Amino acid sequence: MIDSEHPLQPKGSDGVLRVIILTRLSQAKETVEENAATMESSATASKEYLERVYSGQVEYTVLSEQISGMVVDRETIPETYALVETGTQDLVLCEELRCVYRNPAMQILFVQNMYDSKTRFISIADSIDTATDDWESMLLFATTRHGLVIPDTRRRSKRKSRFSFNSNGMVLKVRFGYRKLTRDQAATGEHGPVGHRMVKIAEADPIWSEIRARLLSKMRPQAVVDWLIEAGVKPGPYVSSKGWTPQLTESMRVDLAE
Repeated sequence: MIDSEHPLQPKGSDGVLRVIILTRLSQAKETVEENAATMESSATASKEYLERVYSGQVEYTVLSEQISGMVVDRETIPETYALVETGTQDLVLCEELRCVYRNPAMQILFVQNMYDSKTRFISIADSIDTATDDWESMLLFATTRHGLVIPDTRRRSKRKSRFSFNSNGMVLKVRFGYRKLTRDQAATGEHGPVGHRMVKIAEADPIWSEIRARLLSKMRPQAVVDWLIEAGVKPGPYVSSKGWTPQLTESMRVDLAE
């Protein structure tokens, strides 16, 4: 990319090349230290590349973040734009385009904005350099390559989540009378089958029995609601209405066979 036809040239009169390096980690590691080490290794790879192709003085600004590349509104992107808008930055550098975004549309927009701001952008592994004549073509090739990963990842994630959910290994919300278990609690098997992420609350059994009896006796759902409210029974932490409704009690009919 960088050759005699496209040399790096500092904008400032002091001759210092000012470079923004972007790194990003999608999935958090087990510790904060591991997160930092992973992103630092990416920044180091970018610095080593620049040292091979440029011998002048360099001032680095490294912007790192642990977040999904599909998230549009995040800290490092506005920080980059703010620095670029000062007109002092010579280069935005990254290992791969995915360090900026995963979303192909946002990748294209970001690189185009760098070009329009007269700030050179280089993605090392993608051979994108906005100082060259073919940067648009290389950008489109790269966004296609990176973009193809997204549907495959989404499909595998949905498959894994669906299997886990159907096996009670993933619980997003629980209804009244149940509570969620942590992964460690579920692994012990002390609260039920190993891996199951929810368990009944024993104290709620008498209330369940009474709800069951009233519904089976053909009591109107609203009458059951009135009884629950008068008894001071809380509907559960995930009820958006923050109170009992006929729809909630009616939905409990699916549990009458338990």
